[in-house]
Amino acid sequence: MEDTLLAPFIFWGIYIGSNLTALLLLWITIKHPGAGRAVLSIFFAACCLINISKAMEMSWLYAKEAEIITLPYHFFLGKALGDLGKPILWIIAGCQGLASIALTRKGLIFVLGCWCGMILLIALFPLGLRAAFPAPAFAALALYYLQKSPSHTVLTGKTR
Repeated sequence: MEDTLLAPFIFWGIYIGSNLTALLLLWITIKHPGAGRAVLSIFFAACCLINISKAMEMSWLYAKEAEIITLPYHFFLGKALGDLGKPILWIIAGCQGLASIALTRKGLIFVLGCWCGMILLIALFPLGLRAAFPAPAFAALALYYLQKSPSHTVLTGKTR
């Protein structure tokens, strides 16, 4: 019984914390692009590791979650793809890993990494509150701002 009483508080605590973190990340990216770039790279690396662990141990979780989210995701994850949940998680994790690596590079690779990260974050929009919306929008905005900043060369901010 206690779990059901604490669950809403835990959910809203994580929801508010995620959005405050995303706003802080946006602010850091605007004020200190090098630090924002490092934090976003670490963020995508952590997401990659989490999805790899889920793909190896709990790929059924995504199909189970699809039952209670929006209709397109339910159809996509639960019905249309069936047993392809595990390979999809590996692809998502791979894209997150590539975005993480690209954020430490310079030039076109960096810009492509930013756009890849934005696409991954925008894909979370239909999940709504379950993905702490609007936190993915703030993070995508941080990536957009970062790829528009003039010093998208290396983490140290040195330009040529």
